[in-house]
This record gives sequence, structure tokens and C-alpha cells, in this order.
Amino acid sequence: MIRCDGAPKLVMHAVAAGGVFNVFGDWFLVFPMDMGMAGAAIATVSGTIIQLVILLRYLVSPA
Repeated sequence: MIRCDGAPKLVMHAVAAGGVFNVFGDWFLVFPMDMGMAGAAIATVSGTIIQLVILLRYLVSPA
């Protein structure tokens, strides 16, 4: 929906930010913090929430 609205770069940046956080978060929470699968799950959910926040800011902002 946002891509069709004329903001494809915003979608790309949101997905990239969430993905980069997920990759770094996986490494950091699984190995240095020794959290195992729980750390990987937290990183994945956090990456998705980052994407959600970025995209929701666009959707609720005044046109």
C-alpha cells in the first residue's frame, strides 16, 4: 500500500532497518548474551516492531 502511495524508498528503508537490527540482534543476543533461541526470538520480534513503527508513522501522518 505504501509503495503504491509513492513512497517505495520508505518501505525499502523500513525493511532494511528491521533486517539489519535482526541480524545484529541475533548475533548479540545469542552469543555474547548467551540467550539462545529466546534471544533469536527477541531479535526477530524487535526487528519486525521496528519496521512496524516506521511504516505506521507514515500511515498515520497527515497527508
